[in-house]
Amino acid sequence: MTGRNIICPKCGRTVVLPWIWVAGVEVVVRCPGCGRRMKTGYKMGAVLMALALTVAVALANLAIWILGSWSTLLFAVLLLPAWIFFGFVARKWWLRRRSARK
Repeated sequence: MTGRNIICPKCGRTVVLPWIWVAGVEVVVRCPGCGRRMKTGYKMGAVLMALALTVAVALANLAIWILGSWSTLLFAVLLLPAWIFFGFVARKWWLRRRSARK
């Protein structure tokens, strides 16, 4: 299981997460085999994206503090990709966790 793929807990088929979901928009993902609906929920997705933003800003601030003020522009540019990455990882973890319980 790599990248955008998750395993359906009901039938075991591979489900590919759409790019819009990776970017942070909450959509319901359906398994192509059994039709099971998998979702993180709008509120929990917002909480996880807020935590991801907090982690991305904290890491950027820490890196700027360690490397000096000359690196501010570099980490300001890297802030958005870091936010999306940490949000994707957190939401994917929550999606797998929540889907396995039902």
